[in-house]
Amino acid sequence: MRSHEFTTTEGRYWTTRDDRDLVNRQIAQADNTHAFYVYAPFVHITNAVRVLAIQPEAKWFFDFLTTKLHKLETEGVSGLYIYLSKFDDEWHTWAVDDEGNHYDYPSKSGVTFPLELLVLRAVNEAGFWHVLVDD
Repeated sequence: MRSHEFTTTEGRYWTTRDDRDLVNRQIAQADNTHAFYVYAPFVHITNAVRVLAIQPEAKWFFDFLTTKLHKLETEGVSGLYIYLSKFDDEWHTWAVDDEGNHYDYPSKSGVTFPLELLVLRAVNEAGFWHVLVDD
């Protein structure tokens, strides 16, 4: 992140919280309805998701997500919620599909992410995953 590279207009250093607030504001202002951006073959994301996906520290998560979405499609899953949450120094990821099935994934440590909690909604329509930020 950009912490300590800038000073604010108040004369204090830019912090990780400032980074989080900036990303949250950008997500709130972005289109979260139309999945115009192609992140990977058959995975389209909204502009709000793109705000996160273009962050270098988020690449690990979106590459992981893309792989899991392709696997879930082959298992017949058509819609699910994906959760990413930070506990201590580990990132935990899990998903719940529309039928109530839970998918737990191994935690990941030694990485960063712009937010401490993220909920995404992914829907498979016509062979394409449409991914948006869930409120």
